[in-house]
Amino acid sequence: LYSLALSNNNINSIQAGSFNNLNKLKELKLSYNLLQELNSGMFLGLDNLTKLDLDDNKISEISYNTFEHLENLEILKLEYNFILTIEPFTFAKLTFLTELYLSKNKLNKITVNMFTGLHNLKRLKLSENKIASIENNSFIDLNSLQHLSLSLNRLKSLEFGTFFGLKNLVTIDLSNNQLQRIDNRTLEGVELLEDIDLSGNPLDEYIEKNVFNQFRKSINSLNLSFIEANPSDFINFSLFEELVTL
Repeated sequence: LYSLALSNNNINSIQAGSFNNLNKLKELKLSYNLLQELNSGMFLGLDNLTKLDLDDNKISEISYNTFEHLENLEILKLEYNFILTIEPFTFAKLTFLTELYLSKNKLNKITVNMFTGLHNLKRLKLSENKIASIENNSFIDLNSLQHLSLSLNRLKSLEFGTFFGLKNLVTIDLSNNQLQRIDNRTLEGVELLEDIDLSGNPLDEYIEKNVFNQFRKSINSLNLSFIEANPSDFINFSLFEELVTL
């Protein structure tokens, strides 16, 4: 058996070892159920699983040993849940993970070691949570990440060091937050950005001159729609004059 779909079944618990004999399984769908907790033995035996779909459950917390038996996992979907906290090192053994979906949960902050070990992750979606803060170096292990979505959260500021480690990031979506300022250190550590979305933010406090110049050879798309900054900021600061790839 290579694929097992158990979606839409009102499943509220799974006993440890339930999948113990499915060592050839590649894909497991458990979406649209009533799971609230994920215990450490739930996925025992799924040594070759590459895709796990847990979207649309009632999950509120993820502990550090939840995925310890899924070392070959490549895609993990946890959207439309009630996740408030993710313990440090929860994903540390998922070294082959390339896509992680955590949108539409209730996360209120991103902390150091939350994403430790995810050296091969290429896509991370954190949109539509309640994220108000991101600790410095939270993304330090994500040196392969290309796409990061943080839209529709509650971010008011981004400190120097927030994006350290994201040297291969291509797209970043920060739209519809509460960001008040962008300066030359906001995106420090990111080198290859092609697509930046800052639409729907106030940006009414400060937009620093030449803030986007570090991406002048790579950027293809810049979205500053629906912001409250003074239009003269764009003219006086010459925000776009060196963006030759736009």
